[in-house]
Order: sequence, then structure tokens, then C-alpha cells
Amino acid sequence: MKNFKIVTKNKFTNVIATIKKDKKQIIASFVFCIIMMTIDSYADFWTDSVSGLKKFIQGIGIVLGIWGLVSLGEGYANDNPAGKNTGIKQLVSGGAIFFLIPKLLDALSSVFN
Repeated sequence: MKNFKIVTKNKFTNVIATIKKDKKQIIASFVFCIIMMTIDSYADFWTDSVSGLKKFIQGIGIVLGIWGLVSLGEGYANDNPAGKNTGIKQLVSGGAIFFLIPKLLDALSSVFN
């Protein structure tokens, strides 16, 4: 009986230590479970998530494209070939992110629906 109490106490302290260590993951899991219980269907959750992700990624593409335009302008103003090169790369990658990634997400979301 004495060994059972020691084993139980050790398991309980291990559980408490795990909860203290992984607090953020446990809270995130509970929040996710609550969200999943409040929606009507998984497909609605998936389409809403994909549309939000597309808007976020398009925002990143816009910011990167504007940053590329600024770098390109600075490269031309200072007659700096490296600045021009960096600006062109940022502008093109911002455009690619803005236009191509949402199309890829649409294709992937059609697989899961």
C-alpha cells in the first residue's frame, strides 16, 4: 500500500509539472476545442480559415511589394545597382505572393472540401 501512494504521488507531480511546462499548448488546445464545438460544420471552419489566411498572405505580399518599390527607387536615386537588384527581387516576390499563393490555397481547399 505504501508503494501505491508513492507511485500515485510521483504520477501526480509529473502531471502538474507537465501542465506548468506546457501551459500555452494546453490553453490553445482548449480554445481550439471550444471553437470546433461552436461551429456548425468543419467545412465552414475550413473555408473561413482559408479566406482569412488568403487575406493575411495578400497583405504580406502588398507590404513586400511596396517595400520593393521603395528599395528600387532608392537604388535609382543613389545610382546603386545592388539597391536596384534588391528592389526588383522584393517587388517580384511581393507580386508572386499576392497573386499565386491565394490560388494555391484555393486549389488546396478544394481538395479538402
